[in-house]
Amino acid sequence: MELLFPPPQVHEPPIKGKGKGWPALLKGILKQFPKVYQALKAVKEHWDFRDLLDRFTLSQVEEMKRSRVLVFHEWWLAHAYLEKVGRQEGQKVLLMSHSPVEWAREYADTLKSYAGPSLLWEVVYGLYAKKELRTWSSCDGLVAPSRHSLEGYFPGNGRKRIRELRVLELPTGVQELVPKRPLEEVRRTWGLPQEAMVLGFFGRRHPHKGYDIFYRLALLALGRMPELVFVSAGNGPLAPPPVPNLRHLGFLAGEELADAINACDLILVPNRVTYFDLVILEAMSLGKPVITTRIGGARSILAPGVYLVDHAQLGPEELLRLVAHLAQRREALSEAGRENRRVYEERYSLKAFARRHCQAAEALLEWARGGSCPDPFVSFTLSQA
Repeated sequence: MELLFPPPQVHEPPIKGKGKGWPALLKGILKQFPKVYQALKAVKEHWDFRDLLDRFTLSQVEEMKRSRVLVFHEWWLAHAYLEKVGRQEGQKVLLMSHSPVEWAREYADTLKSYAGPSLLWEVVYGLYAKKELRTWSSCDGLVAPSRHSLEGYFPGNGRKRIRELRVLELPTGVQELVPKRPLEEVRRTWGLPQEAMVLGFFGRRHPHKGYDIFYRLALLALGRMPELVFVSAGNGPLAPPPVPNLRHLGFLAGEELADAINACDLILVPNRVTYFDLVILEAMSLGKPVITTRIGGARSILAPGVYLVDHAQLGPEELLRLVAHLAQRREALSEAGRENRRVYEERYSLKAFARRHCQAAEALLEWARGGSCPDPFVSFTLSQA
């Protein structure tokens, strides 16, 4: 088993005089029209996808060709390999995605957020979605942390084609978060009383993540349950609103993130769409209970302290009723968090994940050697950890 990464690109200072002339002048003019410029740039990149494999060295490409099994973590690299090199005899090519929706949709949405709404972005989406879906269909199978992780991919006919593909379910794991400071100290830093019930949101401030649901919940609680305190951390397009009981901590990582999650009583992950939100597992590693939506990979998490809410019940009113119910049973809520920690150690630690990963690698190699073909849906279940 080997990981292949393209070598880092070396930045070269511009050569004197380079970049002048009509091409640079035309580029400068087009940049005054960001929608047109971004659309033309996207179309150009669409035709250059076969050349993406050039980021790897020749020896790395030769290693790919010799490998019995290739698992690509980016669809466009799989596309470049299949188009420019081609599947070798007996070779199995699989794809593992990591985003909540297909890459083409994320790319089109990024263009929209950068340059504003335009029908051009749907044209761009159509170009990339066709190529992306064709690449997915050309692979021998998909690797995903849950059979439900791909729910947000390719609505319509594309969705049907995704369902027909062989999926190898490989439940993921995360590095344990280890706080540096006691929660009492962190709460003093925030200016909060020790007995306060603190609800946390940690992730991108994005509609996909339900950040607007979180802050509307804080606003509703201000009048009905003023004893609740809300904290959030992360970047994103949605600005933190000026709600008195909501404190935004900015972007956090490492020990700072562990300290912040550990200082909360309950973690909210109100996703509208998700692949497999790792913050759920990170909170479990700290022994924290979690409320999240019954969508995507979260549907596969079986833990006493992970409270799954149907998408139809994701509004602030419904969430506040659930929070009020849990707040009346603080000791039971703490016990549910301790159970989450136990489940994390058994099923979602890096050690458990590594064991499952090795089992999956052995099964794929056996398949490539001519062994029995895996069923349309293959699961390396948590009981095998």
